[in-house]
Order: sequence, then structure tokens, then C-alpha cells
Amino acid sequence: MKKLIFLFLTLAFCLNLSLFAQKQAANWYFSGTRGMQFNGKSCLPDSFLYNAGYKNYWTDACASISDENGNLLLFTNEDYLFNSKMNTIKNSDSLFPSLNGYNIWFQPLIFLPNPEQKNIYYLIGANMEQVNGWGFPVPGDPRNGVRYSVIDLNGDNGNGEVIQKSVLLFDNTCDKLTAVHHSNGKDIWVITHDFQSAAWRSFLFTKDGFTTPPVISISGDSIHSYYNSGNYMDYETMIKASPDGRLLIHTLGCGDGTELLQFDNSTGKFGKYLKIGAGCDSGYVSYIYGFEFSPDSKKLYACKGSNLIHLDLTVFDSAQILNSQKYLGAMPTNMAGLLGQLTPDFKIAILYENTPYIGMIECPNMDGPL
Repeated sequence: MKKLIFLFLTLAFCLNLSLFAQKQAANWYFSGTRGMQFNGKSCLPDSFLYNAGYKNYWTDACASISDENGNLLLFTNEDYLFNSKMNTIKNSDSLFPSLNGYNIWFQPLIFLPNPEQKNIYYLIGANMEQVNGWGFPVPGDPRNGVRYSVIDLNGDNGNGEVIQKSVLLFDNTCDKLTAVHHSNGKDIWVITHDFQSAAWRSFLFTKDGFTTPPVISISGDSIHSYYNSGNYMDYETMIKASPDGRLLIHTLGCGDGTELLQFDNSTGKFGKYLKIGAGCDSGYVSYIYGFEFSPDSKKLYACKGSNLIHLDLTVFDSAQILNSQKYLGAMPTNMAGLLGQLTPDFKIAILYENTPYIGMIECPNMDGPL
């Protein structure tokens, strides 16, 4: 039986974590006063941003990365880039174009380690600007696009330095970005979606950087630009890939539901897709924002309103997937899940908005109720 545990992040809780060899995700920084450290002993809140004066700062664009031993190397809240000493890295201001120092993000940024140069890291993000910060998108806005910067950890006398800044990879993008390991186990596919199109772009990241042109696939519905009754629009919803790299899920906003797509991580091509929900009031998975795959990639967990559900993905068939839906339990009152994320010890953390709690699904590969 799975268990959903709620952790209060102003305290430290002792957890028996069995971490795998790759510890690059050992340290999480995901809001102005919250963070988690997976060190095999405890799950600890972050105190740095609070001490630095960012007590109320929260962003969807946060990211962090550690070395192979779990030691923090870099983290960002989009506006600033910090090293393991919690110092601002040289030349790390204005990594992404902004209006008055402000951007709208609906997908976290991603750190990419160079597979052969341990001192070189890339930071990449996708942004689609909107009128007055919220509302209809602004095609052609110079802030739009997928951009990356290159960080040399050895620069500035070992404090780290940005050696390439805000390099535009593609401009007509949505706020959708994810990464999947290539089947060779070394390279990485960075995936984004065109705006007002059904095209997916898979950029191959190797020891030499990004390979262009990308692999382009047409699969699923076009990303629209309309605003639907106050709900999130198509272009500002998240995408996520399964751990085995063969599936990808994203929502198309309240009007168009949720899509599950097949992906070939040897070629970067998308294949067939399914609709598993088609609107706010129809289908089992109508409009969801937070979701995550189980570690074995056979289940999908989703935060639907104040309920946690999961679906069986072993058969790529929309009817069977929808019929497999199980409600696992209700969240605490007024605590709708915002985001699900796999942890280094193969659990799933449920992050909440405007609350000091997270949820933790301990055994996500198992079937049955919580």
C-alpha cells in the first residue's frame, strides 16, 4: 500500500533514503523559503534565500544541480545564479530578457552537465511573454524563445563564471520545456513546442553543445492562443517525460485537455498520441497542472483539483487508460497540488501552492489505495 505523507517544511524530518548512484538531484531549491536536501539522513528546509532577503520570493523557474556525490554546485531562481558557497556567479545577471526585471514562467529551468567536461554546465529555459504579464501571448516579443547560458565552474578563481549568456536557440516557443536522456545514455534531448503549431522540436545536447537543426515532429494538437474562462491557456502549461524516455505528457489548457505522446529517445521523434481528457468538465483527466510518472513509467499520478489520482499506462490506449483511473485520496483542505516531482530515492513529492507543506508518495510503483 502506498502512503501519502505531509511534511511541514519549517522542521527537519528523518527519512531513510536509499539513494541511487546519480546524486545530481540531491539538492532542491523550489521557492523563496523552501528547499529539500536528499542526503540519506533527512529532508531539510533551505534557509539561504530567507537569509538573503528573499523570504516571499517564489518562482516556477527555479532549478538546481549537484555533483555525482550529491554536493550542491549551482542553483537559480531565474534572476540570479548562485554557486555552492551561496555567492552570485560572475556575469550571471540578465540571463533571460525581461521587462523591468520580471518574467512569467510556467516551466522550471534546466541545468545540463557537459558529459565530458565536468566544469561546464548549461542553463536553459523557455519563455512566452504575455500582455501585461498575464493574458494573451505576444508573438514576436524579443523576450520569447528558448535560450541558454554556459557556466564554467572554474571561472572567476573557482567561484564560477557565465562564459556565454542568453544564446537564442529558437524563438517561436511556448512555455514548455523538458529533457530526456538519449538511448546512448550520454547525450540528452531537450524538447520544446512551437507556438500556434503542432510541431515538437528535439534539440540534441552533446559534449559539443546543442546540435542544430533540431528533429521536428508533428504530433498532437496545435498550441492555441486563446484565453478560456479564466483558466490556463494552452501555451503556459507544463510538459513532462517518463523516466524511461518513451512517453511525454502535457496539458493543452482547460479547452483542449491532456495529451499523452510516444517518444523515441534514439531518434528524437514523436510518434502516436492519445487524448486522455478533453476539457474542464469532461473526461477523467480534464484539466490538470501537476503530474508525474512513477519511477517504472507504468503509472501517471495527477493532481486534479484537490484530489490525487493515478492511471495505468501499461497499454497505450485511451479507453483503457481512462478506465484504469483510481482516486487515491483527497488533499488536505485548500491544498490543491501544484506540481509532482520524482525524488532521488524514487518517491514522488507533491508541492503545494501558498502552504508550508509538501506531500510524499512513498511507493509510487505499487498499485492500490494510499
